[in-house]
Amino acid sequence: MRTRVLIICILAMLANISFASSFKVTATVKGLPDGTVLQLLPLSHGKAAPLAEVKVSGEECVFKGSLNVDVPLCVHIQVKDAFGRKTFMIDNDGDIRLTCTFSQLGENKGKVVYSITDFVVCGSPMTEKYNQLKGEIERYRQDFHDFRDLLGKRYPQLTNALKSGKNRAEIDSVRRHYATDYRNYAYMDSISYSKMNISAICEMLRHGDSFWGPLLMLDTWWYFTPRERPVYESFTQEAKDSYYGRMVKEELYAGGKQGEKAKSFSIKDEKGKTHTLESLSKGKKYILLDFWASWCGPCRREIPNVKKQYELYKSKGFEVVSISIDKKKSDWQKALNDEQLEWPNFLDDGSVADLYHVKSIPAMYLLSADGTLIATDMEARGEALAKKLSQLFKE
Repeated sequence: MRTRVLIICILAMLANISFASSFKVTATVKGLPDGTVLQLLPLSHGKAAPLAEVKVSGEECVFKGSLNVDVPLCVHIQVKDAFGRKTFMIDNDGDIRLTCTFSQLGENKGKVVYSITDFVVCGSPMTEKYNQLKGEIERYRQDFHDFRDLLGKRYPQLTNALKSGKNRAEIDSVRRHYATDYRNYAYMDSISYSKMNISAICEMLRHGDSFWGPLLMLDTWWYFTPRERPVYESFTQEAKDSYYGRMVKEELYAGGKQGEKAKSFSIKDEKGKTHTLESLSKGKKYILLDFWASWCGPCRREIPNVKKQYELYKSKGFEVVSISIDKKKSDWQKALNDEQLEWPNFLDDGSVADLYHVKSIPAMYLLSADGTLIATDMEARGEALAKKLSQLFKE
């Protein structure tokens, strides 16, 4: 009877949760000197702007701000420009209290690394839910790391040699030298890794009828590839339409899904003239957007195929638009000279790549003249691109 009453109380509490339009987080923080800047950052795979930041003065800090989301917001507390963070949810009436202790562990890449302990959050029922779900996934991850430790003890010479490898050539040499051991090690390691991923995906699908499913995707994986699309597609429409569902879609379908309109952009050429997707598409039937860089091996290896398709169909209305994400103009110009690309080429300042949520390259998009996406990712590369163009220009 007491259990039943407790369940009813919890359900009533969760049913009455409102999604705050503003928030106040009062933090009691130990271990940081006055003047240290603390930030609240929303969960994101991109460069999200802080929701709020304050300077430490004494042990109590108060974060205040406004929200424009329709679900509880997953946020991290961390020292600005440092590593180490803790996660909680802003929900209910947006009035939350937390306590924690920061301890310096050292430095990594010039940034201070903090351990955050004694982390307690009050006034956020959804944080308890988050901790429960995250705990399940962390358990699977810990099992994987424990198994990898066992493999290291079983194959000590191999694992030490792999760790000491400074580049791809040295690692390949180790693999050849320990061929049999490496084959066994790699097989068991891949099985364990797959089990961890499958277990995590099960948690996502169990909660795939609400924002929790896509939230767990964002929180579990650091970045997405097309391999994760089936997980997203298995969610209910309500989950896909949620705040976190939209975030996942933006990244999974960088630039859009097939049948949708590609995002318009403007970019300047070397002479300072501005071009848009519409102007580059004018008079053409199909356009291949190609995000690449001089240092990207797979990008450079794809160029001969693109050149071949360009020669076959340029007179029939096929255009290629290459957008480099090189940081140095000189590197880009040298690559252009080496590759002798005939089609329009641009050096991006980051704005177009960000618009298309480009996380890895090559990133390629085949569009119709009106900007409709026909093919993306692997379907717009290699033999798949050749087959698609052959079909399109026969129609």
